[in-house]
Formats: sequence, structure tokens, C-alpha cells
Amino acid sequence: MSNGCIRMQEVDVEELFELVNCGTPVNITYDRVKVRTNARGQVLLAVYPDIYGYSSITIQDVRNKLNMYRLNTLVTDELLRDMINDPSDEQVVIANRFAIQVNGKQISEQGLIVQDVRYVPIYAVAGTLKRQIKWNEKTRAVQHGATTVPGIVVDNVVYVAADKLTTLFSCQPSWKNEENTLFLEHQGVFLNDKPVNLEVYELQGIAAIPALPFAEALGCKVNWNQEKQVLTMAAKGELVTIPIVMVDSVPFIKITNINQYFNAYVYWNKEAKTIEFIYP
Repeated sequence: MSNGCIRMQEVDVEELFELVNCGTPVNITYDRVKVRTNARGQVLLAVYPDIYGYSSITIQDVRNKLNMYRLNTLVTDELLRDMINDPSDEQVVIANRFAIQVNGKQISEQGLIVQDVRYVPIYAVAGTLKRQIKWNEKTRAVQHGATTVPGIVVDNVVYVAADKLTTLFSCQPSWKNEENTLFLEHQGVFLNDKPVNLEVYELQGIAAIPALPFAEALGCKVNWNQEKQVLTMAAKGELVTIPIVMVDSVPFIKITNINQYFNAYVYWNKEAKTIEFIYP
């Protein structure tokens, strides 16, 4: 419909001409709200002007459309009210969807970009990593072991900001814009066959882990001098200095030094992305 006229393809007009009598009533579906997903994974919302004075719309009308895309919780009433009060032909990006790969394997669930923040479906990621997590509805937080990070819920799916994954699972996220994909690389760390939440960095081709939480996991007492950036421990009546490498103001120890200073056996499987410690 355009400028009050119903316009059709010529071939359709020829087909209907013999079937429809003059004066046949016509019902017009007047849809001022459009929600769609484009080829780039963007979810777009548009509220068009009521140029014919045919119908008014409410916030709930728009939300009924958004329900099909399960994104209502990402859109505020204020935004919808502004779009209704000042309608235009412009489409507003509500969210961007993106693919997620964990250790080279793409998961079926997609992530969301909302206001330039990338969110991942945390239960899907945790399941792929075989990690147990808990969602606290009251505090709106996800817990893994002793670590807690904030989350959001969209259509009963819990999401966590991608930049929180390093804290939660010791993952290393990286983004490839041309593939619209978030890549998560995770080194599984195990102590006596039990998973421990330790971040892993590869330094000069050698895996390294944060020294202080590792010593705590072993039950070993160490002393960290932040001012001098020196890590020491008592061994056989002597004070021994443990070699460390600073990563973002955190002391890391290379796994090649662990057996000498902590008397723990180390097995690093680069292909399987696992590091196993046997102690004592």
C-alpha cells in the first residue's frame, strides 16, 4: 500500500481480475511495527509513522512483536516509548547475534551483543567445558567454585559478559569481526584429577599459571612481597626465592619450575589443552 493506493504485481492483478467482483470489500493489514534479522545477525526494530491515521500502537504491541525474537528483556519501555512518540523509517539495532567456538568446536547457542557488550550463554559454555555453575536469581550472579560474576537473563537464558570469562573459567576470549565469531580457548587445569580454576598463559612457548592461587591449592605457604615483586617460601630451613613472571601485575610461575620448587609432577597436553598436577 502506498499513498492510499493498493499496489500489486501485474501478474497478480491479471489472475485476480476474473475472480474478484467490483465492490468486493478489502481488509488491509496495517503493520507499523517490524522486527527482523539481517544477514549480519543484527536484530532490527522499526516503528513506522501512522501516515494514514489508521491505527495507534502501544508499548505492549511492540513487545508482542519482540516476543517472537525473545529479546524483550533487552529493550526498555523508555526506548519503545520514544520510538512510538517519534516514529521514523529508521531501524534500531536491538542486538547482534554471533557464533561461539570453544576450543575449536562451535556450540549451537549464539551470543548477543547489546550496547557494545558481548554476552555468552553461560550454561552452554560451561557445559562444553564440563564446569558446574550456579545462578543466583536474587543477586543476579553466576558462581563457579568461589568465583562470582554478574549475569543477565534473556528469555530464561543466563548470559555473562565475555570479558568475565577469564575470571570465571580462565578462558582466553578473542573476537574475529570478519567471521562474527567469539573464540574461547581454555586450558583445563587439574590437581590430583580434580579441576582447579587457574588462568593459563603461554610465555615464551611455556605454560604459566598464577603462583599465589596455585600455592594455596597445594596448601603450601609462600610469601609475596608486592613492593619488591619477590616470591619466597621456606624449604628445609632456608628461604628460597621462586622465579616468577609478572602478567598484568600478577606473579605467574612457569610449569617448568613447579616440580623443583613445589615438588609436584606436571603433565602438559597441548593438543588436549590440559595441564595435570600430581601432588604430593
